[in-house]
Amino acid sequence: MNIKKETIIFIPCHNCEDYVMATLREIPSDLNNEIEVLIVDNISSDNTVATIEKNINEFPFKIHFIKNQINVGYSGSQKIAFTKVCEYPNVKRIIMLHGDGQYPGELLSLLKPYFDKGYDFINGYRSKKNFPLIDTTPWPTYFIIKLLSKIESLATGIDCKEWHSGFVMYSTKFLRKLPIPHLTNTMHIDGEIIMIAGLLKARYKSIPIYKRYKKYS
Repeated sequence: MNIKKETIIFIPCHNCEDYVMATLREIPSDLNNEIEVLIVDNISSDNTVATIEKNINEFPFKIHFIKNQINVGYSGSQKIAFTKVCEYPNVKRIIMLHGDGQYPGELLSLLKPYFDKGYDFINGYRSKKNFPLIDTTPWPTYFIIKLLSKIESLATGIDCKEWHSGFVMYSTKFLRKLPIPHLTNTMHIDGEIIMIAGLLKARYKSIPIYKRYKKYS
């Protein structure tokens, strides 16, 4: 693996055969010359890997593959990706974009203005106010996420608008400060990183995004 670009789009996958190609195709064309993609596959039992490899030449950006031999879970995939990109001094940022399409690739355009603004991380918070017609988060889920995030912000003193967002851009400068191997192995890794960011007085920002649930698991 030889990563040359400053921006890496990290796509964790597990049985995303039905969605991953659409996710890749949704990456905005104005980013084509600025990015490389790193896919970490957690031993998918469907044709996720074969589907991507069959169509890999379709894309103008380089796609790297890490194929796990065991399922290391959501957090394990993140730790593998973060550790790998931090090996490259030229990489400045990594953006997580789920392979199941719940975060549309077009959202990457919302992050581009912040590429060189000095933020340690930027995460997206679902907003029916900003995207009333296209955010399809079920209302019960939406209210629970908002309530949990409010409680977590009050409990920690870290004002983050969504503690459960999987659409995040991290600077590698920030990631190199983290004890990556020792982060949690649970689904709560995103929140744990936010807590560490608060302890480190990191510079962060939350931006409004939308999620889609219809036809997505």
